Amino acid sequence: MEGKTKGVLVAVLAVVGLGWLVSRGKVAPGGLSAGISVAIYDMAGNLVPANSPATLVAGFWYTARVTVTNTSTQGGAGVANTLLTALVVRIAGIEVLNPGARSDYYGASQALQFDYSFYVDTAYAGTSGTATASVYSQTFALLNTAVEVLDIAAAPIIPSAFVTVGAF
Repeated sequence: MEGKTKGVLVAVLAVVGLGWLVSRGKVAPGGLSAGISVAIYDMAGNLVPANSPATLVAGFWYTARVTVTNTSTQGGAGVANTLLTALVVRIAGIEVLNPGARSDYYGASQALQFDYSFYVDTAYAGTSGTATASVYSQTFALLNTAVEVLDIAAAPIIPSAFVTVGAF
């Protein structure tokens, strides 16, 4: 019983000691973190509603807007960091956009936006896909991911008002 009591006492002292160090600022609570979101805009700059899935029309250009917010802290205060951001848009299992990872410096609590244009070919009508944005630390540890599910619709056929068939 004496060994068990001694182990419990050591554990309690360790927790109390850690609490004392945190209160003195010797061990920083918080750490490296970031928020991320991805939104799709049509070619007129209008937000495509994210109705799970967001419906895109084949045959048009779109913009994927990625917003990354540095939420890293040290000692309870925001701190600057360099973060890596990546975006991949897949439709019908095929990568239609992958600009590669970018490295950017963020001030404390700073948010940055990045826009990437992509075309939805008419061959993708009736399929689905995803726009996946991820943010990583400088050591490539995944911090956060955002996914927008996409549904690809066929472009509507608009009949003309007057159709003349035959010779004059």
